[in-house]
Amino acid sequence: MKTILVWATAFVLVLTTGALALPTLYVDGALVNPMAGPSEDLTITYGSDQQVWTLLWEMTPWRDVNYLGVYDGLGVGNGQTEVFSGSDSPFGSVTTNFAAGQELGLYLLNDINDNGIFDGNDSYLFSERALTKNSGANEHQWFKMYDVSAYGESDYVFNTHTEDFSYHGNFDYLLYVDDDHTSANWDHNDMIVGISSPIPEPATMLLLGMGLTGLGIVRRRK
Repeated sequence: MKTILVWATAFVLVLTTGALALPTLYVDGALVNPMAGPSEDLTITYGSDQQVWTLLWEMTPWRDVNYLGVYDGLGVGNGQTEVFSGSDSPFGSVTTNFAAGQELGLYLLNDINDNGIFDGNDSYLFSERALTKNSGANEHQWFKMYDVSAYGESDYVFNTHTEDFSYHGNFDYLLYVDDDHTSANWDHNDMIVGISSPIPEPATMLLLGMGLTGLGIVRRRK
């Protein structure tokens, strides 16, 4: 299994009282707009065949029973792949292998009795909002995602009306999840995830370099 290096070198929680009413993300001081609005559906299409998901933050009473994943059964919610389980700790990483260009939705299972299925008082939150089950706010977009791939290694500041989060990293996407399914509180800071492409291992880079060198020699001979 490849060793994946993901830069998430610092993560600082700063309590504030003057944050904006709705969450906002600044990358190196520039305001970035989310990929979907608060009353719009969200799907993601990744540009590479591997994706590294890093759990940056999770501070919620349901952190031990929240299960985050993606699904390819758009409009239905099936074909699910779990990414993080309730036992996962911050800064842990998971690698998935979805084909580049494949369209995916996001889900969060709030498994109250922690039996691995949706039943009882559980809630099922989907980025395609009509699929959400057992929630008092089905019209709410629980997943706020940002495309930050153009920035490279950067400083990120996520402002909410409850807390601000400042950290440093190099991600393609940042995902912020609101899990208050009984009455959405719009802070989207219950779970924070960074998504990036894997960094090739040194041996892979060496082989790539040797291949490029060989191509250069062939070109010169021609």
